[in-house]
Amino acid sequence: MFLTSAVVTGQVLRAVGGFYRIALADDTIVEARLSGRLRPGGAKDQQGPVLAGDQVILEHSSAMWLITDVMPRNTELRRPPIANVDLCVVVQSVRAPTPNMDMIDRILIQASHAGLDTMLCISKADLGDEESIAALLRPYEIAGYPHVITSAISGLGIDELARALKGRISTLAGASGVGKSRLLNAVCPDFNRAVGEISKRAVRGRHTTRQVELLKLPFGGWIADTPGFSTLSFGDMTLRELPATYPDFTRYAAQCRFASCLHRGEPGCAVQHAVEEGRIDSGRYQRYLRFAEEVEELEARRY
Repeated sequence: MFLTSAVVTGQVLRAVGGFYRIALADDTIVEARLSGRLRPGGAKDQQGPVLAGDQVILEHSSAMWLITDVMPRNTELRRPPIANVDLCVVVQSVRAPTPNMDMIDRILIQASHAGLDTMLCISKADLGDEESIAALLRPYEIAGYPHVITSAISGLGIDELARALKGRISTLAGASGVGKSRLLNAVCPDFNRAVGEISKRAVRGRHTTRQVELLKLPFGGWIADTPGFSTLSFGDMTLRELPATYPDFTRYAAQCRFASCLHRGEPGCAVQHAVEEGRIDSGRYQRYLRFAEEVEELEARRY
């Protein structure tokens, strides 16, 4: 039996329809609602919605848990919407659905901009061959991203993925159908996440995860199962911020003639020179140029 007005801290595991599943410090799971000051129009409404991953302060009174405050966030992703994650694992299947390099780069950019560590997870390796997997990985190996090759069917790479997740708060992010839920089930069969089939007509994944949910890993840490998506915008990122989200650019940027170089045709650009010499993947650089135009247009609309 709870004491009246007991005040504790906890971590939000899931937020659905105004109800929040919370893990308390002793691993007790409780359901809570927002106090009046956190609801729309309340005194602290301006801080935005409470997200999975948030550390919160709760008060128990009148047979109900209420979230009374949200602690400052270390990190925040807008898509998937989650707080306090420190590792983003970008999942891309070898095929079914076809690799979407734009989506991979967009997620890596947003995760880097939010201050998260990143790694690439190639899934469904049983559907590809060494050549196709190597071609998919090559731009990101050149860029220096850590990666793991996995198959939820054969078990390939699952132990390596588990080691990367151990003791961290992580999220799997990627397009619908790339196999995020299958990977979670392979890492921890007790999760028993629903998995979907690939639409034969559209050759894309069907959504099986409907909302962000943090799951406790048996070997330590938390992992977020997140909905897949087919589009991803750059939000409020500025053009000046974009190049810094590319680790393959930053290793050469200091050698550019101009400190303000955006690597879009400026004279003496060391990044462009690295592209010409094959030290930066040309396809990834061309996508950067398209993204820079998109960010520039979004920035112009804001002002």
